Amino acid sequence: MTSLARLAADALARDPARPAIEFENRWFTWGELRQVAERMTAAIEASGAAPGAPVAFTPRNRPGCIAALLGLIAAG
Repeated sequence: MTSLARLAADALARDPARPAIEFENRWFTWGELRQVAERMTAAIEASGAAPGAPVAFTPRNRPGCIAALLGLIAAG
């Protein structure tokens, strides 16, 4: 059985040039989503939050929010 965290990590590991999400007539690549996810997880780590600590997440309907959510899920 594959975990949700593994599925999210695998999605973020896709070819960075590959289109991932179309939003307002613009395609965002997996590389762009991965960059957002990595910055978000780095910010959480830099905050001093313990691994596995709860994180509040209030998304909007934007590609960056999808990237952040994938990063959160992948990081566990």
